[in-house]
Amino acid sequence: MRAEALRAFLDEAPVARTLGLEWLDGDGESCRLSLPADERLTQQLGLIQGGVLGALADQAAATALWIETRSERRFVGTDYHMEFLRPARAGGEPLVARARVEHCGRLRATVDVVVTQGETRTARGSFRFLFPPEEVPA
Repeated sequence: MRAEALRAFLDEAPVARTLGLEWLDGDGESCRLSLPADERLTQQLGLIQGGVLGALADQAAATALWIETRSERRFVGTDYHMEFLRPARAGGEPLVARARVEHCGRLRATVDVVVTQGETRTARGSFRFLFPPEEVPA
């Protein structure tokens, strides 16, 4: 899949534009997205807020699944679980989410994501998606 198509998919998500997510690379079953470690994304202790890490990981998971399905199937997220391993700090290296499709079946898919900052694993998560039988209502 061409890099331009992947960037266009990412640009279609307003949250990706708002947070400043950037596509780094991807292949048939995985991808990497980055997020600047901006101080505007911190909580009271000066650490990157957990929901921001969740949004980065969720978008990486959806992008990896989009690559896996070659953009031919529509899907919606049904649930995810995040585990925070180490603090992500503002002003440091960008955060990078690496998403890998673990299962892609007829009705459901599972994508695992690891978020790093430099060499440090800051979070990991598992995301589940549903391929609905018809268009998702607006």
